[in-house]
Amino acid sequence: MGTGRTAGPGTGLRPTRATKISELLKAYPEMIEVLARYNKHFELLRRPTLRKLMTPLVTIEKAARTAQVDPNEMLAAIYRAIRGPVPSDLGGSTPASQPMNTPAPDEIRNLPEKRRVILDVREEVRAGEEPYHRIMKAVAALRTDQVLQLCNIFEPVPLYDVLEQRGFSHWIERRGPEEWWITFYRPAGATGDSTGASADGVLIVDARGLEPPQPMAKILEALPGIGAGGQILAITDRRPMLLYPKLEERGFTYATEETGSGWFETRIWK
Repeated sequence: MGTGRTAGPGTGLRPTRATKISELLKAYPEMIEVLARYNKHFELLRRPTLRKLMTPLVTIEKAARTAQVDPNEMLAAIYRAIRGPVPSDLGGSTPASQPMNTPAPDEIRNLPEKRRVILDVREEVRAGEEPYHRIMKAVAALRTDQVLQLCNIFEPVPLYDVLEQRGFSHWIERRGPEEWWITFYRPAGATGDSTGASADGVLIVDARGLEPPQPMAKILEALPGIGAGGQILAITDRRPMLLYPKLEERGFTYATEETGSGWFETRIWK
C-alpha cells in the first residue's frame, strides 16, 4: 500500500508501513508521543539534530521493529491518534526479522581480539546523546580485516541500511533487556573500499562518517581517477562547502543535492 491521500484533519498524509518517520512527524509532530509509548527511546526524537539525522532513514515498519511490536499495531495507534479511520488492510503480516542469538556467521566466528573493535554507546544513549557520528567514525577507521561490535540499549535498525550501503552485513545478539550486541562485518570477498565504480562508470567516493578535513582530502585524492567524460559521485554527511573552491581551482564543475536519507551527494565532472 503506497502513500496516499486522506487521513486525519489538516494533512493529506495517509501513513503506511513504508512511510518515513520524518514524513509522519512533519505532518503530525505530536506522533512523538505515540512512538514514545512503545519505546521510551523515541523521546530522543524531540532533539532537532537527532530527528533530522535519523528520521529520514526510518520507516514506521522499522520503528516498530525497534520497539519490538507489530507494524500494524503501531499504525493502528497512529491512525487513532490522528482521528482517522483505521484501514482494514494495513499492509499484511510482518515479515520475519533476522533471528537473534543464532550461531555467528563463518566470517566472524573465532575472531581474535585484535580484529574486534568494540563500541559501547549505551551510556550516551541513556544520557540522551546521539552516537551516530561516533559510530560512523569507528566504521571509517576499520581495517579491512576488522569488525565493529556495537553495544546499544535497543536494536539499531536504521544503521543496517546505512552500513549495508558501505558493504557491511550484521549479526544480532541480544544479551539482556537493554543489551543488544550487533557485529558489523564485511562478507567474504568484500574489499571494504568505499571508493569504486558504479554500473554506469561513475566513480563513487563514500566519505560519510569521516571528520573534516578527511572527506575533502578523500575526494580530492580521487579526482585523478575521473576519465574523459567521467564523473565522481561524492557522498558526505555535510554539504562540502570547503571543497567547492578546490574543485574550481582544478577546473571541475560540481552539483550537490541533499538526499532524503540525511546525507549529501555531489557530482563532479570536467
